[in-house]
Amino acid sequence: MDSLAIGAGLGMGLAALGVALGQGIFLYRIMNIMGKNPKMTPFFLTLSILGVALVESSAIYGLVVSFQLLSAEFTNPLASVGVGLAIGLTGFGVGYGEGTIVEGASTAINKRPEERNAIMSFMILFIALVESCAIFGLIIAFQILGNKEIGALVSAGVGLAIGLSGIGVSIGEGILVKKAMDGIGEHGLRDNKLIIPFSILGIALIESCVIYGLIVSLNIMTLPAEKGILAIGASLAVGLAAVGVALGGGRLIGESLSKLGLPWVSGKAMIPTTILGMALVESAAIYGLVVAFQITSADPQIGLNGLGSGLSIGLAALGFGIGAGNICTKAMSAMSIKDAPGTKIITFMVLYIALIESIAIFGLMLAFNLIGASNMELGAIGVGLSIGLAGLGVAIGESFVGGKSLMIMSKRPELGTFLVTVTVLGIALVESGAIYGLIISYQIISSNLHSIAALGVGLSIGLSTLGAGLALGHLISGAFNAIARNPEYKARYLSFMILFVALVEVLAIYGLIVSMQILSK
Repeated sequence: MDSLAIGAGLGMGLAALGVALGQGIFLYRIMNIMGKNPKMTPFFLTLSILGVALVESSAIYGLVVSFQLLSAEFTNPLASVGVGLAIGLTGFGVGYGEGTIVEGASTAINKRPEERNAIMSFMILFIALVESCAIFGLIIAFQILGNKEIGALVSAGVGLAIGLSGIGVSIGEGILVKKAMDGIGEHGLRDNKLIIPFSILGIALIESCVIYGLIVSLNIMTLPAEKGILAIGASLAVGLAAVGVALGGGRLIGESLSKLGLPWVSGKAMIPTTILGMALVESAAIYGLVVAFQITSADPQIGLNGLGSGLSIGLAALGFGIGAGNICTKAMSAMSIKDAPGTKIITFMVLYIALIESIAIFGLMLAFNLIGASNMELGAIGVGLSIGLAGLGVAIGESFVGGKSLMIMSKRPELGTFLVTVTVLGIALVESGAIYGLIISYQIISSNLHSIAALGVGLSIGLSTLGAGLALGHLISGAFNAIARNPEYKARYLSFMILFVALVEVLAIYGLIVSMQILSK
């Protein structure tokens, strides 16, 4: 009973936390609106009560599963943790995501009161679509409850796979729908016939990530208890990748939806470009899925290698998904500017994403290396932290550079050639952090470092390059602002940029030095 309580607490607590945050977000917005628009108070009161009831469902799922857990019978009671993670994480994401949908709908209704009934109807439709993530979590929770012999770590892997992918997808879909509601509020529904069907298509595109998590969860459930650590590694691979892709994709599609109502924006150009961008971002989730299957089929004797492999691709794909999504989001925003060079923006969007995809490929390479290696014990975790954390920071930092370049290109097309040159240079400069992480990862593999010292190596290079990557990306995007304002001084600003990059780069080098020192001992 004592161990079962942990799963029940996770399931109820996480689901209630997400629902509370979601409800707080939209009720705060509605209270502000009622204060400014008292004539609409009766309608917004109805909307508030309806919204609370709809968002509440995730907490109810958590409540039902928690009651079931307290009377469950497992060979290993700690298997309850997987049940709690499955229903708790998906419930958290859905509660928060649905809350942002109601918030967006209330803002749109305040701007377009004549269309309030139509907007509320679409709000209910979108909430029903996002709800699927919580239902997947509920299904997996009951599947675990029905398997009394499941191992504790296998159960945790099952719950993490659906939980992480579900939390990412539901929040990503919430971001998407809120931006769609912003577009409806600005431009209305009457002259914007594409926004609802395109929103549904966007949700379907992002939904694939939670489907990947569901597939891996069902696959992990068939594993024997001795593959428990491999189960955790597989869940991290598919789950973290899904979070990155869903968040990046939600921002990308949401930005496109918010611009569809502009009279000079053509849906025939915007929608295919958005789908192209989503296809490019999606590759990270596929990498995570492939590695997850490889991990689950590996020999259980290499257990911690599977965990390191999951961290390698999971964190790198998380960074790439968010980063590529950021570049595509800026591309959609740039294309919506009147008379922007759309073809050039699309071309360079694809180029910049191709450049930062190297981060996900680094993570993929090391993931396969670890799966095929003999048991490295804690050394495998060090490898995962080295390349995973470095890739996370570098990919997002590089996206700051690429995204800013596209935005300025739309406003200052005459600077196009120079901007592309500086962008490629900037991405190459930020990339050094990932290369440091890659070098250290291979050093750990070749040194046969299996002790806890490997964690110190991974944390030193991983965290230092995580910070340096984010800082360098922000720094270089600031240089673009200076160049756009005073193009006559662009050579000077470029020199300053390189100088500042060299100064900040020292932080990553410090991490590299400490990692090498630990390896040498």
